[in-house]
Amino acid sequence: MAALLAWAIGCGMVGAQTPAEWRQIGLARRGQGDWPGAIAALEMATTQEPQNPTSYVLLGWTQHLAGQSAPAARSLWQAIARQPTHVEAFQALGIVYLVRGEVTPAIWSHLWAAVLNPQGEIAPYNLSLAYHGKGCRPWLWPTVGGRQRWSPKILTPGWLWPWPTTKMAIRRRRARLYKRHVNSNKASTIRGFVERI
Repeated sequence: MAALLAWAIGCGMVGAQTPAEWRQIGLARRGQGDWPGAIAALEMATTQEPQNPTSYVLLGWTQHLAGQSAPAARSLWQAIARQPTHVEAFQALGIVYLVRGEVTPAIWSHLWAAVLNPQGEIAPYNLSLAYHGKGCRPWLWPTVGGRQRWSPKILTPGWLWPWPTTKMAIRRRRARLYKRHVNSNKASTIRGFVERI
C-alpha cells in the first residue's frame, strides 16, 4: 500500500481525497492509455471504499484492457462478492473469460447477466460470441421492434421454448426485406432486391 501511495504522489494524484475522485482519475488515465496510473488510481478507490462494487468493476475492466486477465478476473469476482446482481460485473467477467479462451465460464457469466437484465442487449450478443467460440450455433434471440428480448423462463426446468433455427430466421428476415422492397415505390424485381442487399 505504501508503494502504491508513493507512486500516486509521484504521479501528481495526491489531490484526490474521495473514492469518486480516484475513479475519475483512473478513468482519465485509462483514456490516456496510462495503464499503471489507471490501475493505481482505481486500486486507491477500492481501498478507500471497499464495499463499492463499481470500483472493482472499473478496476477489473482496466486490468483486462491492460492485458492482466488473472487480476481482472479477481477484481470482477470481488465486485460480484459485494453485489451478486451487478450485471456489468458479469458481462465484464464473461469477456475476460472469453478472451482467455475459457468459453464455458464465459457462457455462464453472460447467461447470468442476461437473466439479471432481461431487456439488455450486451449479454445476449456476448453470449452468442461465447457460443460461437464453443463451436455451437448461437441462440437466436427473439426480436420485437428491433430490440432483443430475453425470457428468463427458458432457464426453468422442464420448460422448452421452440427457438427457430438460424436458417429459418434468415429466411424470415429476407422475406420481410423483400416485402418492404416491393411495397416501396422502387423496381419490384428480384434483381433490384438482390442488388439492395
